[in-house]
Amino acid sequence: MELEIPTDILREILRRLPVKSLIRFRCVCRSWCAFITSPEFIALHLSRRYHADDTNILIMLFIQETKKYVLSFHSNNESLDTIAPDLEVPIFHDFGTAGLLGPSNGIVCIATRKDICLFNPATRKFRRLPDCPFGCPQDFFRCSEHSGFGYDPITNDYKVIRLVMLWHLEDRHTYAFRAEIYNLSTNAWRELDNIYREHLSNASVSISFKGSLHWSVLDCVLSFHLNSEEFTEIEYPPSYVFTRPGVHNLAVLDESLALIICIPDDDYDIHRSIDVWVMKEYGVQGYWIKRFSIASLPNINFPLSFRNNNEEEELFIESKDGQLISCVLSNCQEFRKYNVREPSSCVVGIRPESVLNVVTYRESLIPIQE
Repeated sequence: MELEIPTDILREILRRLPVKSLIRFRCVCRSWCAFITSPEFIALHLSRRYHADDTNILIMLFIQETKKYVLSFHSNNESLDTIAPDLEVPIFHDFGTAGLLGPSNGIVCIATRKDICLFNPATRKFRRLPDCPFGCPQDFFRCSEHSGFGYDPITNDYKVIRLVMLWHLEDRHTYAFRAEIYNLSTNAWRELDNIYREHLSNASVSISFKGSLHWSVLDCVLSFHLNSEEFTEIEYPPSYVFTRPGVHNLAVLDESLALIICIPDDDYDIHRSIDVWVMKEYGVQGYWIKRFSIASLPNINFPLSFRNNNEEEELFIESKDGQLISCVLSNCQEFRKYNVREPSSCVVGIRPESVLNVVTYRESLIPIQE
């Protein structure tokens, strides 16, 4: 016998529940299942108001002993408590090259040079993207790729973009650039030929912000608008130039685009200070403000992302030994260390990029399975 509850009351009750409970409640009866899986309710559940305690932390790391990628689920509290068993990424065994992109509406993208998949951490559903059909022009090879993932609210579609740098097999001064775009709505790739960049090999992990994807490259922030599919360049802060090797990344801080710059010591392999710049008026060229300067850092490998924990902003950082630490921005001398992995699982001295990927996500019911 199906439960008879007025629709408006049922809607108000269910929209406040976590995804795990809603998945169980789909078994109550047919009408509940149809209601919970309807596009209208999924959108309503996604649009509910939320605070920091309504978000979780997703960490992707590479386990050296098993040569596999693992997703680790944590609460957004001070100690990053584990909230679910670790989950092996089922399609990736490509050593040391995977990136965790997003999230957008609770969906993240996991990308390597060989494979790309979308993943909903709340429902544990994966969707492997079809192989890109575009080959290389004759006498060229793909020397670097940088992916991005975001949501276009105008077309209600999710897009994955890969920026590809092509080099000539014999003449290394001859190269070309290409953008390959995947639409979830069509489950197909397209090719876009309007990107001209000379320094894509130095691009940071992409960030989705204000309807655009952003990469920090050698001499600017490269932006790609998800709806118009046009590229623009954003100037760096006037006082910031690459006069020597450094590590840089983009993130979102206090609803502003943030540029994180690691300042190397005289030994270029050691970084012990970080500058954090924010763009106070997005799109206004040159309107950057330095918000934080963090000194006396332990030897770090890579700045990762920000999180808000009980009105307290922290910057996640990967240490040289592959461990996760954070700096409390209200007190730039306060550091925390999180035991999210065993030291024996760290990949030390293998590559300069980050081997930890950390994102803050909010649960959603968005379906992505094939």
